[in-house]
Amino acid sequence: MICLPTICRAIAVADHIYDADAMVYIRECCVADVADWCAANRLQLNADKTELLWFGSISLLRRLSSNSKAFTVGRNVIKPTSCVRNLGVLFDSELSMREHVSRVTQICFFHLRRL
Repeated sequence: MICLPTICRAIAVADHIYDADAMVYIRECCVADVADWCAANRLQLNADKTELLWFGSISLLRRLSSNSKAFTVGRNVIKPTSCVRNLGVLFDSELSMREHVSRVTQICFFHLRRL
């Protein structure tokens, strides 16, 4: 049986596996290999929960064509989001942490008001 990290090393991409969740930093051409591995191991690649986030500076992100921003997983088209959550941390495209700081601030003010 081939494990997911072995597939990631074979196609030269980074992976991060925590508990039952897996994050794979891939290109569209590798998605089929990951989906095949999931199917072979009785797992389902849930396209509804799959998120796409492009990292880069504002100028580099603007240079991306609209065609290259989304990619296909099976029959589903995954469109990029502005922010994703991983282990409780909110990441945005520019890695500015604005969303995360804003959310933590809201939670802190909520608890301060409760006190």
